[in-house]
Amino acid sequence: MKTKIPFVFNLLDGIMSRSLHSWMSAPDFKEEVPFSNETGPPSFLVPVVDPSFKKESTGMENGENREVEPEQEPFLQTLVAFQAQGAQVTLVTQQPVAQQGQQPILQSQAGESEEESLPPPRLFLLFMVNDSLPLADYWDDFLGGAGDRYAAHVHCYAQGGCGVDEFPEFLKGRAVEFTESSRCRIGLVDVMNQLLKTALKSSGHSNDNFIFVSESDLPAKSFDQVYDEHTAAVGSRFCIFDPDQWAHMELTADDARDAVKNKVDIYDPATKKFVPFTGDEAGLKITQVKHSQWISLTRAHAKKMVGKWEEGRLADSKSFLNTVCIDEHWHFMAVFGVIPQSYLGPVELQGVASDTGHMELVQDMELVQDAKVQDTDLTASQGRCSTLALWSTTGDTAKYIQADSHSKINWGGGPGTGHPGEFTKLSKSGLRYMKNSHYFFIRKVDLDLKIDESVVFRKLYRTVILGQAED
Repeated sequence: MKTKIPFVFNLLDGIMSRSLHSWMSAPDFKEEVPFSNETGPPSFLVPVVDPSFKKESTGMENGENREVEPEQEPFLQTLVAFQAQGAQVTLVTQQPVAQQGQQPILQSQAGESEEESLPPPRLFLLFMVNDSLPLADYWDDFLGGAGDRYAAHVHCYAQGGCGVDEFPEFLKGRAVEFTESSRCRIGLVDVMNQLLKTALKSSGHSNDNFIFVSESDLPAKSFDQVYDEHTAAVGSRFCIFDPDQWAHMELTADDARDAVKNKVDIYDPATKKFVPFTGDEAGLKITQVKHSQWISLTRAHAKKMVGKWEEGRLADSKSFLNTVCIDEHWHFMAVFGVIPQSYLGPVELQGVASDTGHMELVQDMELVQDAKVQDTDLTASQGRCSTLALWSTTGDTAKYIQADSHSKINWGGGPGTGHPGEFTKLSKSGLRYMKNSHYFFIRKVDLDLKIDESVVFRKLYRTVILGQAED
């Protein structure tokens, strides 16, 4: 016996302890749903996993309102119809889909099962460029076998926006509305959130992931590797700088009221949660966490950021934008909040990529220095970094590349300049080093590869990074 149910979607956690029929009825759903089973109606075990976000309020028979995905309705109505004909429907809990490595399965008590075909999660590549993508050939190679597992959007900083002729096919027609912006100003936050907002319109899976990249980024892994890691529901990736670079301020009464108005949260060590400001925090010293702008986000965090941005939260805040580079503080503050400066213990962050599913952040420099042996490439020493940027000449990657006579780093940027070092040449050995690192993208990569070396380098790139057979 094979029973076809056309839609399978993640059901909400709030319904997992009650039968489907006890909280939802479908009086207008009259269509008969036939099934063939000589031994009687089938029984279904329906997995309950993490909810996603496009929600509408649906009236339940007990008078309550519950949040339900619009796309779930046909599936839920179908199960109700099956139940009306005698089928037993039971809700059971399971880990999120990506952690199990499989899609939800409807299984009959007879042991027969059928994996339903759901659209796969997607990577949303959010490009922030000047007016073109000079490394487009490498991105074309990277995306060659990606199929429908990705989408891309782009914003151009140049006045007049993006020139259509300057972009590869995968970016044509994918430009978002031009926003005036400059480094370290709120306009750059607007650009990032505009990209997120546009991407979310076509996001349909709770494991979708949103990655910010620049024109000087080069993928350091194959698409499959990047995709598998970033859609595996392991959390957002915040590449967090050393605490001595975080922003500090003592709140005035106006600042405290400003925090309430902008719905800024603050970490409460007693409950181990971020909680809303009350407005009575005048005199309190707080810390704003600093992180790289090259973040990758879960759908949940992307939704939360865009929601606050669209409400104007933090946009008109004079107090909480009083930092050197707001694009390196805003997104963490929008998702989590700020930390009391006096608290030096671990700050628990849920939904951030780590081995345990949550991360313990600290602002005690001694504890940070103890952890830095894990990653000596960046001044960022906490969190996980999708993108490598070289800020230190003494980090492991910098030392390896500088010792390789066929690779080269230009330190015209780098330490003390506000810009990272630039890879101007990478040998086969250098590429292998990147492939074996825990980074998924590297920047900055020279946009003007020499003509006599670019063809050879592209062959190396395809072979070493993408794993393609040599020509």
